[in-house]
Amino acid sequence: MEEASWGPREVGRASPPPPAGSAWTARRVLVGLASERRGRGGLHAGFLLLAGGFLSTIVAAELGKLEAPQVKLAEALVLPPIPPPKLRLPKRALKLEEVNKTREATRDVLVFTGVPLAASGPMAKIMEGLSLIRGFEFIEAGVSNEEDDAEKQEVFEMLRATIGDFSAVAISGLPYHDLHSQVAGKDKFIFVSMVRDPVERIISWYYTARSPWFFIDQFKQNPADGMPDIDWALTDFETCMEEKETDCQWIPGTLDVYSGRPRQTSYFCNMNYDAHCKPFNGPYASQVAKKNVNQHFAVVGVVEDFEMTLEVLEKFIPRFFQGARAYYAEHKRQLDKAYRNWYKSPVADKYKAMVAKNLTEEIKFYEYCRMRLYRQYQALQVHGLA
Repeated sequence: MEEASWGPREVGRASPPPPAGSAWTARRVLVGLASERRGRGGLHAGFLLLAGGFLSTIVAAELGKLEAPQVKLAEALVLPPIPPPKLRLPKRALKLEEVNKTREATRDVLVFTGVPLAASGPMAKIMEGLSLIRGFEFIEAGVSNEEDDAEKQEVFEMLRATIGDFSAVAISGLPYHDLHSQVAGKDKFIFVSMVRDPVERIISWYYTARSPWFFIDQFKQNPADGMPDIDWALTDFETCMEEKETDCQWIPGTLDVYSGRPRQTSYFCNMNYDAHCKPFNGPYASQVAKKNVNQHFAVVGVVEDFEMTLEVLEKFIPRFFQGARAYYAEHKRQLDKAYRNWYKSPVADKYKAMVAKNLTEEIKFYEYCRMRLYRQYQALQVHGLA
């Protein structure tokens, strides 16, 4: 494994907007037509014919080793300019040390444990940009489940060496447990992360799994599984809910759904590979996730309060995040284009409410993280820092 592969330039390539007139644009048009297919047999038949031609083009490109678009897993994120909410200040002044765990760190090592589809891509790019301004080493270090123990140990050894060579290091891409048990040792690092509205994240994952680049990547990894059914790939979320498809049933207590991606709590509960964290929407996972956030994470930001998140990070962890808001403002347009889920369609509120009924514990955890962020922002307001 070459040392150069651990430089800041190794942050995953963002997904570009689909070029006009391409098959990708055609797919966007077809997805729009998909929502009209109910009650329109003729349109649906023509729709499948066009879609079949589209997927055939994809398979031909893959099998013919043509240069198909290679893109990173989209973060399905639109970053709106959300101003900080008007918060009612507490009766007593909050002490910053009560809400900021950064002071407990024994090394200038920042670890961003990203959650898929919760701004992990934009956050990594912001950290990469700030590393050049603030003068710290940035490492994008992912370890997949497919890698064997020897490969993982090679990654961990590289991280340990890098941390020893630099006075300040920021790491993105590894979960808390791996960094804590395999790299940190007796040292205490600064851990930060992000969460997103669970319902919006579920919908994003639904469309991400049906994006052409995603199932092309799956086909590359497992050719024997073949390409997905055309009708499945082009079914919109609302139709999936109406027809009670398996993909649109999130039943509390069941085990891994889509390899756990819809379960945000698992990224904070499962720090020691606890099997009790696996049941979907489980109260145990929610409670343990809250405890771990409070005990181990300096800041857990919120996608829906992105600019507030950056301000809290700036003030609580200035060594790594000073200037984050200015950097984001300068690159906001590029980040929005790069990490938008171009295949996500609008979903009516009634369907979101149906999903929310089975996400009660996930929503409780999300709301806990959001109120924790607000409390940190309140402390800054009280002390005239926000």
